[in-house]
Amino acid sequence: MSVTFLVSEAPVTTRCCEWCERAREDRDDRAALDGAWISDPASLSDADWSRVRCDPWCSGEVRAWPEDCEVNFANGNARGVLGLLGLPTDDLLGSVEADEIPAILQRILVASNRRDARAHLDTDPEDSRGATRVETDPETGLPRITTGPRVIGFGNTDEDTLRRLSALRTLFVKAREHGSGVSWG
Repeated sequence: MSVTFLVSEAPVTTRCCEWCERAREDRDDRAALDGAWISDPASLSDADWSRVRCDPWCSGEVRAWPEDCEVNFANGNARGVLGLLGLPTDDLLGSVEADEIPAILQRILVASNRRDARAHLDTDPEDSRGATRVETDPETGLPRITTGPRVIGFGNTDEDTLRRLSALRTLFVKAREHGSGVSWG
């Protein structure tokens, strides 16, 4: 799972769905028109092809946020930086109003310059497997040895934390430029 941070009032643009565009250009992919799959592509006129969509449920457009107005972190990483900034970490949902942004930018600056404040987020890489256990095979009734799932964690370095703080700083600066708040979830 992940947490996305967004500049709430950033000017969103729309563009054509890249898959719809491809279907219109190639004219050989499976495509849809007027909410139904096309059964005979050869029967479509050029005007029809200009309205073709990649599937019956696609709106034909994709919303795009301006650059640096969206940041996405894994849940644990988001919880770590939110905690560093003194923001709620319980349910990983929240928002900051535009008038609170200068204070948040100041907290980011402090966290970026205090190694001791970030040190608790450092973790070593992990490669482990669940406990070995004996189970009875349901088909044969014989015992068999099984292990739990393999868990691989990449750890977290101070450089990783600084990179995330820098991304959030850029996002909050963009929010300030747009006179907007920031929300996450």
